[in-house]
Amino acid sequence: MEEKKTVQYKRTLRGTMGAGASALFNGGGRRYYVLEHRDSSKYHKAGESQKIIVDQAELGRSADCQVRFDETFETVSRRHAAIVREDDRWKLVQLSTVNSTFLNGRPVESQWYLENGDEIQLSVGGPRLGFIVPEGKQGLVSSIRLTERMELFRKQALRPYKRAIVAMTVFMLIAIGSLGAWNIMLQNDLRKQSEELAGQTKRLEGDEKAMDSLNQKLVASNGKIGDLNKEIDRLRKRGGGGARPKPIPTPPAPDPNPDVNLLNECTKDVYFIFAAPCINGEPLTKYGWTGTGFLLNNGRFVTAQHMVHFDDFGITIQADTLTDNEGESGEAKRVVDPENPRTMINAMYYASMLTIKMFCISSTGSFELEYTYSDNPFTCGKANREVGSFKDDDGRFWNIFVHNYSGGDWAYTTVNQSGGLDYDSEYSKNLPINTKLHIFGFPSNQAVKAQGKISPICSQAVTSRAGLEDEGIIKTSNDDADEGNSGGPVLTAKKGKYVVVGIYSGVNFGSDRSHRKGRIIPIGSAM
Repeated sequence: MEEKKTVQYKRTLRGTMGAGASALFNGGGRRYYVLEHRDSSKYHKAGESQKIIVDQAELGRSADCQVRFDETFETVSRRHAAIVREDDRWKLVQLSTVNSTFLNGRPVESQWYLENGDEIQLSVGGPRLGFIVPEGKQGLVSSIRLTERMELFRKQALRPYKRAIVAMTVFMLIAIGSLGAWNIMLQNDLRKQSEELAGQTKRLEGDEKAMDSLNQKLVASNGKIGDLNKEIDRLRKRGGGGARPKPIPTPPAPDPNPDVNLLNECTKDVYFIFAAPCINGEPLTKYGWTGTGFLLNNGRFVTAQHMVHFDDFGITIQADTLTDNEGESGEAKRVVDPENPRTMINAMYYASMLTIKMFCISSTGSFELEYTYSDNPFTCGKANREVGSFKDDDGRFWNIFVHNYSGGDWAYTTVNQSGGLDYDSEYSKNLPINTKLHIFGFPSNQAVKAQGKISPICSQAVTSRAGLEDEGIIKTSNDDADEGNSGGPVLTAKKGKYVVVGIYSGVNFGSDRSHRKGRIIPIGSAM
């Protein structure tokens, strides 16, 4: 977020009535935004989307606010904040002098420019709203049906001017009345008036000539409103009041999200991995494991470090037969089981007495890697290694190892193939909160092939904090990836394309198994 010092906010006819009228009858070049309510209230349910067509929308408990909250939100002020159009962008303006407004978890001191996907929160623990700007033609006001625009005009352009509603309604009826007999009786209740007007407007939808005439009248009316505002500005400047702030240059608009077909193109560089320990060249497939890797445009094949090493071993649980002075049994013990084949495979791997064969397959090609622990082609991240040991039947001692990879759970090697995946090391360490992430991989219990072709699954997550955790990982929430995704690429949209920002490491669970918290290694840790 970047703070901008702009002119002080003041509700104007141009920003409400003028903008609403322009949106109602001349919405071809105008854009709107959507507020997604994330908490339920008396006036809005959680998940409800509210389209805003005016240039000035106030948020608070006052009946004059276009986005209204009920009295149960005690820390929400009557006029708490406003969203105001400035050129081709919108900004969030703090109005309350008592209660704070937060944007993506940070307090707004005066005003901030809004970006698509931002989260607005009114006061600590108050209602949250998502700020969404529809893309392409769907973001134009003209894409909204005329009857719906009429209703939005009533709720947003007229709401701040309750005392002038009847007069405005009479003006609308006179303007429309020149097109034919309407036979509408004025009602004191605004809802009944709007329903009648909506019914009349629907009849006009097929009458292009009548609509053109009405549109010309509204354009002329908008011009008079614009001239009036210019005159007010001129008189205000003439009357003094200090130097007016200089307008700031409008920052560039955010890059649009790339086409979804570009995301589909990324799948050809995602590889299914099957790795197995080998003795005398024979793979022990029963003790193999599966996961994911990916090929970057610099020729490096990347995966998670725990996909490279054999860290499995067998354990047995022995009840401690010793008793204390009270006669109570001791706790059970977890001990290394030398009879379990996995224990011996672990010991032999770290003694470099067996090899690992890694088979890597994508929709466009495949290759194999064969290595021992001491002769490993992978460059790996830092990991903490714990040691265990056991004695075999011949009296020889063997060491076994397991790792805690944490932020070092990455590995890469160079292969004789080139990929197409681009990456951004610096951005991966500084992702904003609530960044949408796409995770590619081959989760367990799901087919590796679709329609006869290797095809990875695309899972979703969002960043739950800005930047990195203390252990150097990207923390996520709402992660729907699964086992088998380990080592897969994590992509996000930036500057009209998808770039790799992370390596999928694993997942933890929250209060129950429906709340998944992902662990992602930033690509910048490896590159």
